[in-house]
Amino acid sequence: MNLSTAGIPGFLLVSDNYHPEWNATIDGEETEVYMANYLWKGVFVPAGEHQIVFTFIPHEILYSRWISLCGFILFALLLGLIFIVEKRAA
Repeated sequence: MNLSTAGIPGFLLVSDNYHPEWNATIDGEETEVYMANYLWKGVFVPAGEHQIVFTFIPHEILYSRWISLCGFILFALLLGLIFIVEKRAA
């Protein structure tokens, strides 16, 4: 989202639900996301034109990636073990 504030700093209010795991960057630099009006999210924007990016990656997704990776590694080890045992039996 590009924003021009006509030379004065301001507060960008986005009518999207606030959650503590929202992150925001202004021109590539992290900034704090605030709860606004008990429901929405917003960020303070300095004067000038800026690129503002909001990202949302809940911890549950990060945890599930690690659990999936561990499960895949265990499956591969088990498959390799079965292959070795069957090869020795033959």
